[in-house]
Amino acid sequence: MGAEIIGATKIDLQAGERRLSERYASDSAVGVRLLLSEYHALQERQYQGDTDAIILLADLETAINTAGLTDRQRQALDLV
Repeated sequence: MGAEIIGATKIDLQAGERRLSERYASDSAVGVRLLLSEYHALQERQYQGDTDAIILLADLETAINTAGLTDRQRQALDLV
């Protein structure tokens, strides 16, 4: 009988996070534009328990807070 690995799973636990990271690529203008345009939908998914959406929104908030935006730039983001 072979050795068993405790806690091993064949389910890809990071598939959802990877899918969101690819869709909303932060290194491209298209990905950031798409993220901002679907921000409210991601917020809704967050309240439905979508942990990948929660992580993405937390990363976005961190990026915005560390970007050194002017008040006018922050206002523009709020209006998107």
